[in-house]
Amino acid sequence: MGTRGLSGEIDKRILEIRRLDRQEAIQEALARLAAHGAAGSFRQWWAFEGRTAVDCFLPTKRLRVYVEGKRTDVLSPSTDWYPFRNQLTRNLESAREDANGIPFACLLIAEQRLPPNMEAIIDSGLPHLRQRERQDLFHHFLGSITWREAAEATGIAYNDLPDTV
Repeated sequence: MGTRGLSGEIDKRILEIRRLDRQEAIQEALARLAAHGAAGSFRQWWAFEGRTAVDCFLPTKRLRVYVEGKRTDVLSPSTDWYPFRNQLTRNLESAREDANGIPFACLLIAEQRLPPNMEAIIDSGLPHLRQRERQDLFHHFLGSITWREAAEATGIAYNDLPDTV
């Protein structure tokens, strides 16, 4: 075997070790989450993200609606630990967990509508889910409306809206 073949074998072994280390880290993180729960995992390495909270939560016996309101700011474009996971992606996944099997939906109200490629943006923030699971989660996203549209729909004067929600 020449040096080129040896180098390729070493590269394959390094990748295998990294894969095994990753699997081991995932298993340890899941075990710690199971042992400590979400409340006991705040700011721990295995929790990745802190708790999330939406601006409006409308629960009924048959449906849970989660509303993120961005009055004068914008959605956080990423999380500290994963640059492709934006706030909306995080909210969708958190809503699914919180709903615990009850049908749910998420809505965004902001000054500007979201770009039309939100499915791809959400999809890129969920690498740990299978394609089917990512698509299912996206179907719980109702979309976005502007504050002006929300004000008009409810009969509230847009100029009377506060600067913060």
